[in-house]
Amino acid sequence: MMKFARLALAGLLAFSGLPLNTLTAVGLTAVFVTACCLYDLVTRGRVHPAFLWGGLSVLAWAYVTRALVGGTAVWLAVAGWLTR
Repeated sequence: MMKFARLALAGLLAFSGLPLNTLTAVGLTAVFVTACCLYDLVTRGRVHPAFLWGGLSVLAWAYVTRALVGGTAVWLAVAGWLTR
């Protein structure tokens, strides 16, 4: 479900003029995870542990994969091939 939310946000970004880079993508994911944690905190009085750990792992995975893989020659070749 979070993948669909990120795709929707990426679609909105395409029309908003914001750049589609690592900071924007990870930042929007962080905003989404933070909003969900705040919702849990307000409605239930605590953040569910599964959502907390899941949200943190999604953020860590998103940042690490974009930072480590995003600039490699192999990924740039694949991305160039996909966008031809």
